[in-house]
Amino acid sequence: MQFGSSPIDFKRELLVFVHIPKTAGTAFLKALDDRLGPDHRLETRMEKIDRIHSGRFAARLYSAERSIRNKLHEIAGVDALLPKGTPRSALDKITLLSGHVMLGHEPKTTRTPVYLTLVRDPVERFISHYYYLHDLAQPEQRGRRDRQAARTYSLEDYVNRLASGALYGPTNVHCLFLAGSESFEAARRVVDERIFLAAPSERLDEFLALLSKACGFGPIAASRANVGEARQTAEPASARTVLKIRALIDEDRKLVDYISHRFEEAYRRFGP
Repeated sequence: MQFGSSPIDFKRELLVFVHIPKTAGTAFLKALDDRLGPDHRLETRMEKIDRIHSGRFAARLYSAERSIRNKLHEIAGVDALLPKGTPRSALDKITLLSGHVMLGHEPKTTRTPVYLTLVRDPVERFISHYYYLHDLAQPEQRGRRDRQAARTYSLEDYVNRLASGALYGPTNVHCLFLAGSESFEAARRVVDERIFLAAPSERLDEFLALLSKACGFGPIAASRANVGEARQTAEPASARTVLKIRALIDEDRKLVDYISHRFEEAYRRFGP
């Protein structure tokens, strides 16, 4: 990590928060919005790189469709990840750019990106994201054919199908958002060489304290988001299912352990 004693220069630098889904990113962003005001932040459109598909062909088709859409946006001179109707000049007026986008894929500005991210226990993140997708379902969609695989199967069946290859898509999502692959080694290099500050979600308060120190924001308090409705009413995952999830997210586990260690080093050296 690149965190040090030098303050952020917002004339030359821009905070970029790589929002890995279900890692307390919403709580982090709300804390900054409460402190700085929402006009200081711009939220990108979602890149949807972590989608699970019904098979390899479906994944390739989805990727091809995304590539065509992005190329059409490029030809039109429009950044596909900027919200519709948002001029590129809006990037010059903000303190923080955030979004569910891969590191390095965010809309570019003349300022140097200062990358931030939060991570979470990968098993908990996996389960939380599964139930979050259930919460997103509209009432009129429930009971009808759903393209979202997580809403089609029980947690146990969903995990079994991912483990067997019947469903296809990334499961080491932390690594994917940071490095563009599911490799711990690739993500570790990104953490060492490109990330300014990263922390496990359970240390959000300390993360905010270090960031505030570097940016001169003053005290920032974070509230925790509530657990979604679907998970509140669900039975706990069985031990067998948890073991299978652990096998699916093993590269993420290594990365979260590594970031936890690096953050502890930074906090001991630079913390209040």
